[in-house]
Amino acid sequence: MAGAGLAQQRLTSSIRQYRSDARDAFVLANILPIHIAADELDLHPLVDVARRHQLSAYDAAYFAPAARQGLALATHDSQLAARATTAGAPLLS
Repeated sequence: MAGAGLAQQRLTSSIRQYRSDARDAFVLANILPIHIAADELDLHPLVDVARRHQLSAYDAAYFAPAARQGLALATHDSQLAARATTAGAPLLS
């Protein structure tokens, strides 16, 4: 999984698990190494990747940044793994 999405999931999970108040959530968000690239905020390339590789928008949101940055994709989703392999993207094993 790619950076910002994973960090956001961890933050959400931590908030739920520890029932943190807003101040704790803000502190935690500032501690995590979250980086959002400006080009990742544009949905048009994401839609193009989803269409080209027949992915859902959700799967494309993980696949596109990993592929663009040359990072291995970690997934238990066999369909996503197959499409990533076909596209030449490395998988984390």
